[in-house]
Amino acid sequence: MQVRLQVVCHHPPTTDSSLFGLQDKDQNLHAGILQTDGSLLFECVLNVKEVDPPNLLGAFAHGTPKERFLYLSLGTPPLWIKRIKVMLSSITPAQMNSGRTLRAEVDGQRAASVRVNWTLI
Repeated sequence: MQVRLQVVCHHPPTTDSSLFGLQDKDQNLHAGILQTDGSLLFECVLNVKEVDPPNLLGAFAHGTPKERFLYLSLGTPPLWIKRIKVMLSSITPAQMNSGRTLRAEVDGQRAASVRVNWTLI
């Protein structure tokens, strides 16, 4: 089973020489899609290992099985200026099993672990 995730980053950080994007395990940054309000939309797909609790796996899943997260990173790999950890632990099994895309919103001015509410779209 797979789950499709979207993260909308409001007020994304900008610099002249650094990149901002969704970081994969190889430290590559994947650019977001600019929205009309200036936010950036990031998308990824994670595999779900159906254990109790479910384990999210894939190129964008960081952390331990119990505390998985996505990284929105600013910098030039591997030198990071700041990173936002978008926590995945609040995704429920029912949301994972819905077959629908899950969306969360974050403020790009933050630099920390961010607990978010995931909504079905």
